[in-house]
Amino acid sequence: MPVDYLIRSGGLGDLEPVVALYGEAAAAMRREGIEQWDEIYPDRTTLEQDLLRGEMFILVKGQPLAAMALSTYQDEEYSQVDWAYRQGRVLVLHRLCVSPAFWGRGLAGQMMDFAEQWGRDQGFSTLRLDTFTANPRALRLYQSRGYHLAGQVLFRKGLFNCYEKKIRC
Repeated sequence: MPVDYLIRSGGLGDLEPVVALYGEAAAAMRREGIEQWDEIYPDRTTLEQDLLRGEMFILVKGQPLAAMALSTYQDEEYSQVDWAYRQGRVLVLHRLCVSPAFWGRGLAGQMMDFAEQWGRDQGFSTLRLDTFTANPRALRLYQSRGYHLAGQVLFRKGLFNCYEKKIRC
């Protein structure tokens, strides 16, 4: 990772720039025909809760350029998935977001590197996530990183692929 980028835990003081970051990303995705995010999700309250719980991590270079939440929370729909890795602690990545001005520059990969290493350091054995089936950029990212497709779930916006990866033996 370039020296001038820093990934750090977010705090409540980051709320306004984080809300703006997600809003910009949602608008840019909609312009590309990806209807994954909107004013309902991820909303200000969700992002604020991520920050208050200490679950949001932010890549910054002066301002937030990317963000994600890392937690143990699994949506109820995850119980329908035939997960391959059921032993050990499970970390779940939620809401990976990169500023549209920085798409294609490897920031999502840097965030994933961080998530996987942080998970290992915290004693997690598996990382799980879901992504919208109509988001080709995200699908390519997770597949290229060796994530295993475990199944699909239906959320408000449509069908989502559920992925998992063993991050620690």
